[in-house]
Amino acid sequence: MPVPPAKIKEDAPAAVVAPLAPLKNPEKHQRQKSIVEQVDEILQDLLESNPIQGKNIRLMEMPDKGVIVWVENENFDGIDAVPDEEVKQMIKQAVKQWEKSSGT
Repeated sequence: MPVPPAKIKEDAPAAVVAPLAPLKNPEKHQRQKSIVEQVDEILQDLLESNPIQGKNIRLMEMPDKGVIVWVENENFDGIDAVPDEEVKQMIKQAVKQWEKSSGT
C-alpha cells in the first residue's frame, strides 16, 4: 500500500533580523600587491594581446635577490639579465604602464 506524502507545515515567514556584527568587507583586508606583482599583472595583460611566441613570462620578487624574471623554465636576476631583447622590451613596456598608472 503506497504511503501518502507527508504534509509540510508552512510557518509564517521569519522576520529578517539584522546581523549582530557588521558584515566584513573581504577586500578591505586583502594584502596590497607589491610593485613587482602589479607590474606582472600589467605584463600578463600585454602578453594576452601580444604573446611573444607563446612564451610564459612571469615577474617575481625574492627578498634576497630582488626581481626575478621567469621565461619558460629559466629565471634571470633582474630585467637586464634577460637575453631575449623582445622579452626585455615587453617587460619594460609593462613597467612604463605601471609608472603612468601609479603617477610615478
